[in-house]
Amino acid sequence: MLAGGVAITAAINLVFGATSSVPLWAALWAVNGALQGAGAPACAMLLSRWYPPRERGTYWGAWNAGSNLGGFLAPLLVGGVAAAFGWRAGFFVPGVWGLGAGAALLWALADDPVRLGFAPPDPQESARAEAAAERDERAHGAAVEAARQARTRRRADDAAAADAAAMAATGADAGAPAPAAAGSKPEATTFTAARAGAGGGGGATSDSGTESSQDEAEETPQERQRRGKRAALAASFSEVTRSRGIWLLAIAYFFVYVVRQGATSWLVFYLIEEKGVAGAAEAAARVSGLELGGLLGGTLAGVASDRAIRAAKARQHAAGGGAGGGEEGDGNDEEEEGLVGKRVRVAMAYAAAGVLALAALRALPPGSPPIVLWLAIACLGFCIYGPQMLLGLCGAELVTPAAVGASQGVLGLVSYAGAANAGAPLAHLQGLLGWDGYFLAMAGASVMALLLLAPLADAKSRVQVDRLFARRLPPLK
Repeated sequence: MLAGGVAITAAINLVFGATSSVPLWAALWAVNGALQGAGAPACAMLLSRWYPPRERGTYWGAWNAGSNLGGFLAPLLVGGVAAAFGWRAGFFVPGVWGLGAGAALLWALADDPVRLGFAPPDPQESARAEAAAERDERAHGAAVEAARQARTRRRADDAAAADAAAMAATGADAGAPAPAAAGSKPEATTFTAARAGAGGGGGATSDSGTESSQDEAEETPQERQRRGKRAALAASFSEVTRSRGIWLLAIAYFFVYVVRQGATSWLVFYLIEEKGVAGAAEAAARVSGLELGGLLGGTLAGVASDRAIRAAKARQHAAGGGAGGGEEGDGNDEEEEGLVGKRVRVAMAYAAAGVLALAALRALPPGSPPIVLWLAIACLGFCIYGPQMLLGLCGAELVTPAAVGASQGVLGLVSYAGAANAGAPLAHLQGLLGWDGYFLAMAGASVMALLLLAPLADAKSRVQVDRLFARRLPPLK
C-alpha cells in the first residue's frame, strides 16, 4: 500500500506538469491528498511490527522528521528546479523521483521482520498477540457454531409445526382425530417430503437442518480467506471506534492541527503586517524555522518518551515487580505504570510550552532581528510537532496490532478536519479581532489539546491491558 501510494502520487505529479487545466488540477489535487493520506497508516503498521515499545518512540520520531525535512527542502530544491527549467520541471523532477522511491520501497521493504527470517522485536508480545488471536478465533468459532445450531433447530421446529398443521387440516377433512396437544413433538412423517417433491413452496424446509452445514462445506479456501479478512477489518474498525482513548486522542489531534496549519498558513502574513518584514520571500525564510524546529521537536519527543518508559520499567524492576522480564515487564500489572501515559505526559508538556512560544512570538516588537524571529518560530515548531508525532504513536499503542492502521485512519481523518478549520474559520476570526484574535485562537487550541490529553496521563498500552485480562482468564485447553 505504501509503495503503491507513493508511485501513484508521483505519477499524478507528472500529470500536473503535463497539463494546464485548472479543473483537472483540482481533481488531481483531491486524488493526490487521498493517496498521501494512506501513507501514515501504512508506516505506522510497519513501525509497530519492526520496533519494540522501548525503542518505538525514537524510530517513530525519526520517521516523522522526514516530513519536516521534506517540508524544509522542497521549496528550496523544487523551487530551484522550477526557476532554472520552468514550472513544469518543478512537477516532473519530483514525479520521477517518487516513481523511483516507490519501486525501491516495493523491492526493499518487508511488512514483517519474521518474513525475512528475523526474530520478532518482542517475542513475548508476539506470543501474547498470538494467544489472544487464538482465543478470539476460538470464541468466534464457538459463536458461529452456536448460531448455526440455533438456525438448524429453528428451521426444524418450523418444519415440524408446518407438518402438524398440514396433518390437522388433512385429518379434519377426512374426519380423522386431531393431532397431539400443543407442546408435544409430532412423529416424523412423509408429508414434508411429499410437499417438497411436489414443489409446493415448503421445499426449503426439507433440508433446513443441513443447509448451513452444506453452505460451509461448499465454501472455497479463497472465500474463507475473504470472509476472514472482512471479519478482521470489521473487528479492527469496531475496536477503534469503541475506544474512548482513541477518540480523546483524535479530538486533541484536531486542535494540534489547528495550531500546525494555522502557523504554516498565516505566519508569513503576520510577519509582513506586524513585524515589518519586507516581503513574502523574506517572511518565508523566517518561517522556515517552523519545519526545522519541528524536526528537532518531533525527534526529541520520541526519545524523551522512550526514556520515560525505560525509567518506568526500571522502577518496576527495582520494586520487585518485573522479575518476569519481558519487553513491558511481567510483574504486578495492576500497579504497573501506563506506558502510553508516559508518552501522553511528554505531549502535554509540549502543548503547554506551545502556549508560551505563541505568547513570546506575539510579544516581539516590530523590526526584531531576523535571527530572533527565526528562533521564535523555530521554538513554536518545536512545540507543535512533538505532540503531532506522539499522538499518532499513542493511538497505535492503544489498540491491537491488527487495528493500528484503522487507528491512524481515524486520527488522520479528524486531524485534517482541524487543518481545514485553520483556513476560512481562522481567517474570519482574524478579520474580526485582528492578530490578537488569531493568537488567542491558537493558544486556546493548545489548551484544549492539553485538557483532552489529561485523562490519558496514566493510560496503559493495549499490550499491558491484554496481559491483565490474560492473567484473569483460564488457560487455553
